[in-house]
Amino acid sequence: MFGEPILAKQYVQFKLTELSAELDMLRTYNHVIAERYEAGEDTTRQATIAKLTAGRLIRKIADECLQFHGGIGYVEENWTARFFRDNRLTSIGGGADEVMLQVLARLDGFTA
Repeated sequence: MFGEPILAKQYVQFKLTELSAELDMLRTYNHVIAERYEAGEDTTRQATIAKLTAGRLIRKIADECLQFHGGIGYVEENWTARFFRDNRLTSIGGGADEVMLQVLARLDGFTA
């Protein structure tokens, strides 16, 4: 971009760093949930939070990848277009965000 690799841009570096940090936090959270589940604890609430967060994060990552690649990123032959399309299913196939939020609302007593 303008004679430089896109990774030379500070905004891109910072955005990738933020996404990487969010992914690392979610990975760590999931490891803790797995340990608690194996110890026999009820992890329904934490697993629901992880599912909701993972679906939203993968959409955010896919959107940024597409944005960084520009118009060519939207072309179906490019990996970014397939990544964007295929990862949208995460929040649909495993339970829509609204379903996860409803489960959490019930668990947290936020229903009438």
